[in-house]
Amino acid sequence: MNNKKRSGVLLPLFSLPGKYGIGSLGQYCKKFIDFLSESKFSYWEVLPINMTNIEGSPYNLVDAFGTNYLYIDIDELIKEGLLNSRDIKGMNFCNDARNVNYPLVFETHRKLLFKAYKRDNLKSKYFKECINNKEIKEYAIYMTLKEKNNFKAWYDWELEDRYYCKEVEEYVLKNEEKLYLFYVWTQAKFKEQWDKIHDYAKSKNISLVGEISHFLGYDSCQMYMHPELFLVDKRNQITHVSGFPKDEFSNVGQKWGNPLYDWNYMKQDNYKWWNRRISEAFFYFDYVKLNHFRAFYKTYAIPFRAKNALKGEYIDGPKYDFFEDKLDQNLISSDLGKYSEDISKFALSLPYPVCRTTILGYVSFERKEFKKFLPSSLPINSYSYLGNHDNQPILLALKDLNEEDLLKVKEIIKEECTKLNVEFVDSTNIKYLASKTIELLFASNANNVTLQFQDVLFSYSERRTNTPGTVSSLNWSHRFLSSDLVKSTVNKFIELNQKYNRSI
Repeated sequence: MNNKKRSGVLLPLFSLPGKYGIGSLGQYCKKFIDFLSESKFSYWEVLPINMTNIEGSPYNLVDAFGTNYLYIDIDELIKEGLLNSRDIKGMNFCNDARNVNYPLVFETHRKLLFKAYKRDNLKSKYFKECINNKEIKEYAIYMTLKEKNNFKAWYDWELEDRYYCKEVEEYVLKNEEKLYLFYVWTQAKFKEQWDKIHDYAKSKNISLVGEISHFLGYDSCQMYMHPELFLVDKRNQITHVSGFPKDEFSNVGQKWGNPLYDWNYMKQDNYKWWNRRISEAFFYFDYVKLNHFRAFYKTYAIPFRAKNALKGEYIDGPKYDFFEDKLDQNLISSDLGKYSEDISKFALSLPYPVCRTTILGYVSFERKEFKKFLPSSLPINSYSYLGNHDNQPILLALKDLNEEDLLKVKEIIKEECTKLNVEFVDSTNIKYLASKTIELLFASNANNVTLQFQDVLFSYSERRTNTPGTVSSLNWSHRFLSSDLVKSTVNKFIELNQKYNRSI
């Protein structure tokens, strides 16, 4: 456990500014790192960076290893001479600079990237590494077949492609070589650009915190090529899917629909596939959060054909056995503290920092068990947030409270300020109360405290990144403008980081 106090910002890559419809690994990445460094933050946390489906959810992946080529920076390709201004002319990347239009971005970026690929000599060290990488080979084969079948889910492909076998692989490598190599190239180019960003972050003393999405989509490379990794019947059909029981977000629970792992099968080779995932993540990140950590202990399994999550039941995960050879790795347990006692005990028995979201302690004041989320109760060995990607920004959360509830929250904040020796002026002004929740987080004992970027900007206009249990084009699409980064924000966090000894 590292007891050094630090602070960081959660900002998904897709939320970065830029003129090509989605955030990317280019100049705005570096500008954001500059902002973090100037503001005395220590790390940048991003959501999973793997390839997604057309809805863009970073938690519904089409491959466990393949990275999202939408993040490849177009301007960098222009600098390399792989694209030019004529290629860009007349192309429409977005209808709203603050919102990712995923269908449009998939279409435009696919066209541009293929042009750049055809002009590349394919001799970079990154391409040579990727062409010999087993997981990237499988990803490229899968994506080639997906494009051949008009990007449909694998279970809707033409019959000759639907069931993976050696003959299908040989067909792709022989008859679809150009397309196959394109998808290998996207992985090489992503790695190349990421390396530059990672090196730049290191030069600014900014660590990168990433996340492994626990589950994969049913429409995924691994489900298609390696159904043995999952709980399936004799016909390789899934019988149960992932989800979450009813909670404050949904009274019928959440049915996510991801296939569940066959941990007994994985244990036979000491979890080789999962170990490879974690090893790959450390190529990209300095610290790695294991999403939905509770699933390593037990998973909420829902019958495949159930309408909602009410009929689900828990099944066991690998538990302690999985982590015996990983105790010294820079992993983060995404135990949010809302779990049953046995799961929390499991998470706390391991040496990894746990996650907490303090916003729940304020706005869920009617539930006594949520008091442990308040800043004065945060564990030292934790990554503690005001709110994460599933929570409202604090200003909007407080604005939604009625007058009576706002007074109750004010009293909680006042009491927390007393406990943590933070100055408090008796007021129900929403901006003042919101600013105190931020300061209280910095004043806490948690060695890592994280703000989502909406709370850094401190604006009523900033919407949430995701609303759990909903399907909407507003989820996973919110973006920021470069003009949002102003000097007063930098000065505010220089002061907070220095006051509470979290400055780099």
